[in-house]
Amino acid sequence: MAATSEKLRVAVVCPGAARIPRGYETFAAELYRTLSDRSDVDVVLLADSKRTSRGHQRVPSLRREWRVTRLIGRATRLHAHTIEHLTFGLTSLLWLATTRPDVIIVSERPVAAVYRRVRDFLRGRWAIVVSNGSSWMPPYGSIDVVQQLTEPFYADALAAGASASQTRLVPLGFELSNSAQPVDPQEARQQLGLDEGAHIVLTVGSLDRSVKRIDWIAREVATLPDVELLAVGAHHPETEDLLAELGRLLPGRFHTMTVPPDQVHLAYAAADVFVLASQRESFGRVIIEALDSGVPTIVHNSPSIAWVAGPEATVIDMSAEGALAEAIARAITSGRSSGSERRRRSARERFDWASLVDDYVAMFVAAREGRTAARGRQSANGPQNAGSPQQ
Repeated sequence: MAATSEKLRVAVVCPGAARIPRGYETFAAELYRTLSDRSDVDVVLLADSKRTSRGHQRVPSLRREWRVTRLIGRATRLHAHTIEHLTFGLTSLLWLATTRPDVIIVSERPVAAVYRRVRDFLRGRWAIVVSNGSSWMPPYGSIDVVQQLTEPFYADALAAGASASQTRLVPLGFELSNSAQPVDPQEARQQLGLDEGAHIVLTVGSLDRSVKRIDWIAREVATLPDVELLAVGAHHPETEDLLAELGRLLPGRFHTMTVPPDQVHLAYAAADVFVLASQRESFGRVIIEALDSGVPTIVHNSPSIAWVAGPEATVIDMSAEGALAEAIARAITSGRSSGSERRRRSARERFDWASLVDDYVAMFVAAREGRTAARGRQSANGPQNAGSPQQ
């Protein structure tokens, strides 16, 4: 990272970026690419993955999937993800000490905790921004800025005592304007091996009951003739039991699959309706992906999910028996093409990176200025306890 006084120096930090196809990792990679196009920002991506560009710096860690990490986890009673994040945070400190970025943005709180503790002890210069994908509530200690992803979570943070200078509302950005051209639904079904004549309800996410509530979707779909369920996502400890239940509820009428990230658009193209049955999400990337594809989108009426979905989605009470089946039937009757352009426009106007990148840069500038002011106060007042540890 070049040390130029004219540019804002930003480190986008994510252990699994360019390696793990998950929300945090996708966000970090897209933010890095977006900032790379700015003439006023000097950006680097820190990740434990094979370098994909000049500004991508590889930082080693004890990866979550390694056997040694799991063994350490059993001995220490720490989750493998936490061990990966802590070791990544520690090994990346040398890079931070030698390059001295103005701002670090990170989603993983254990990594942020390492940076905060070391910075506060050494009275370092870098500002820390935590992108709050885990619905973390105050107090935030000496973290400079906590990025809230939705208006309801922002309001909750303020009500819980966060200051307006320490928390900011900046939604997740998406590479929507560069999305693949729409795929013909029948062609998409052929590629995925789906029945070309069936009505297909799609859900995307972890194949589980506890969060994504795929069993609930299946029970509602089971009441609708000639409707099939397509669940796309990664396996979960609950998946085996879930598949057995789907077999009982929807014999011959369900499909589950895991597809590469660059093929998920085929699932959206193949669907007549998209459903996210989660009753709580910190954001819900799949909602925006669905809207951007034009497919009718049905979500739960929690404040944050409804805020993300916006006016072009159907918002219902997912705990009310029969409500989802009724909404699916209405969407199928109306047809996919009804309102598809409005859904795409809503997603792109609110969440495309082109609409949000200036807000991100403003957040980073505010974090840098706040850190500079805090260091000035520390110099004037002498060493002080910078804040209670936050995980």
